[in-house]
Amino acid sequence: AYYGGPRQNIKTLLQNSGQGKYNLEAWMQSQSGNITDARLQIWVKYNGGTQSSFTTPVTSVSSSSYAKLCGTLNIAWT
Repeated sequence: AYYGGPRQNIKTLLQNSGQGKYNLEAWMQSQSGNITDARLQIWVKYNGGTQSSFTTPVTSVSSSSYAKLCGTLNIAWT
């Protein structure tokens, strides 16, 4: 399920730095209960609307403590 959450526009970063490996990191805590499929995701839209999704490994998150979500994504587009 999609829970939403904070979003950040990184278009300028990707345009300036280009394709390659990007390290992502965030700390997350569930508002209530457990989330078994928490992840960080980047969507890249290019060539007039084609989209690609890049996702970090899935992590479990609880409401009792913060969990670190992280991963290195190889972001590429044509």
